[in-house]
Amino acid sequence: MPTFAVGVDIGASTTKIGLVAGDAPARIAMAHTIPTQLQGIDPDLFVTYISETVRQMAHGARITRLGVSLCSLINADHTGAMLSVNAPALNRFNIKEAFEARFGCSVRVMNDVNAYALAEKYY
Repeated sequence: MPTFAVGVDIGASTTKIGLVAGDAPARIAMAHTIPTQLQGIDPDLFVTYISETVRQMAHGARITRLGVSLCSLINADHTGAMLSVNAPALNRFNIKEAFEARFGCSVRVMNDVNAYALAEKYY
């Protein structure tokens, strides 16, 4: 059974999701964009929407790890947004825990600019 790592970039208007194949070198196997709908809604509903989209994209493959980037100030524990101007519903929401509960894998949360810099360094 194939395995995938998942990258989720939550932006102000769109959220980009990428499945990264587990083979070396890493490659994006599939990408999808969905609307970011976080103006005043329950953030758990949005995480559910992302999770369902990931499961459809993965076609039953196992998700081994998941990274989330946010256009936000990230809290010290790296569990979510301390301050998100573009997605205020995510403020103080533990997005790390929400995804870990859904996928049972390691989840990393970071600021989107830091994520871009790491991607640039390694890929």
